[in-house]
Amino acid sequence: MDFEEVLECLENFDKCKDFILKLKAAGENSEPFLNLQKSMVALKMNEPPRGIFQETMIQKTLTYCDPKECFKSYRLVCKPWKDAVESMKFNQCNDINIFQEILNFTNSDQVPIFYQKYLNSFKKLSINFDNDDIYNESYDFYFLASLIQKSMKNLNEISILGICDFSDVEQEIKEEINSFVYKVLKNSNLTVKVLKILSPAVPDILFPNLTKLHLESHHGDIFVNNFQQILKNMENLEIVEMEPYEPSDTFFQYIRTNYSKHCIHATFEWYDFEGYDHNIADHLPIKILDSCWDLEEQLNDKRYNSQLQFLHLQNIWKYHSDYDANVFQDILDQCSNLKAIAFSNHKKENEDFSKCSEKNRENWQERITYLQSRGIEILHKDEIFQNETLQLKLAQEAGIKWRFSFT
Repeated sequence: MDFEEVLECLENFDKCKDFILKLKAAGENSEPFLNLQKSMVALKMNEPPRGIFQETMIQKTLTYCDPKECFKSYRLVCKPWKDAVESMKFNQCNDINIFQEILNFTNSDQVPIFYQKYLNSFKKLSINFDNDDIYNESYDFYFLASLIQKSMKNLNEISILGICDFSDVEQEIKEEINSFVYKVLKNSNLTVKVLKILSPAVPDILFPNLTKLHLESHHGDIFVNNFQQILKNMENLEIVEMEPYEPSDTFFQYIRTNYSKHCIHATFEWYDFEGYDHNIADHLPIKILDSCWDLEEQLNDKRYNSQLQFLHLQNIWKYHSDYDANVFQDILDQCSNLKAIAFSNHKKENEDFSKCSEKNRENWQERITYLQSRGIEILHKDEIFQNETLQLKLAQEAGIKWRFSFT
């Protein structure tokens, strides 16, 4: 047989199957088997596939796997795999339950080295102090804090939640947590790009590469006293996301007075706390509003309606035949600089008006004609709703380096 005939036999399923049957019949001590064995060894067919021990290839493959599974299973395959797993950096947050697992050990001496190596593999940290067990006993938190500080450095994203109010926490634990926050931020101040921290009392540390900061306006006075220093420490900041939990008049007045041009975007998906007015168009000159679910309640006769340029209106079913078309137009007339509007039904895609009843289609045609007469463009929901490209465009037009987004 020549070379091509041999390859044809190996590539043909039926012939290859017949070959294996004849090889089994010949036996392991037969001349055909021994010759084949020698040929396979010479061609290194008995060795693992090329790249199976290459660190880069292993790591690229394991990026699609669960990090904990990588450490608990794949790390045990062999030494090259162990080294590859332990030197990986997953571009995601740690498992939210991992800290509780660590606290289940009675003291630091019992914590397996696995946890330090596991935490060291993440580029993003997420910890929530609303979990009472984290700071229930100071000695518990001490060894957890030490482990995090030792293992999680040079992060690109940090989320530290639930530390706005320590009224029920002992002073010693409060100081320990503040010290922990400072050290964690200091360990990554040169690399972190996104920081989410619900207390506006951000430690006085330089963050030269930070582009997005998420704060909660829980304490208006603390925000006012710290914000200028925050801006000085974050020279490349692009977005300040504010989560207005119980916003105060002091908070709004400070922003109106000092950073009016920076008020680019807000969403109406705020928490509804009794006694608080959450109609942001009455407080700040926002240019983009999304998730507006009630025109009359949220936009009628608001102080800064004239500043609004882009509006996303959801719960569109409210504005069918039983809704006064004059009210719809009267409210939008107050938005004298409105350039575009998008409609959606809850969080679904744009409403398909063709599926409405004939009466509703007539009503909507009147509203569309009204919008067209004012030169207001009707956009797809995604062209306004949480559209950072649009927000950046308006910020550039305003000549500002960073912008507020009230979420």
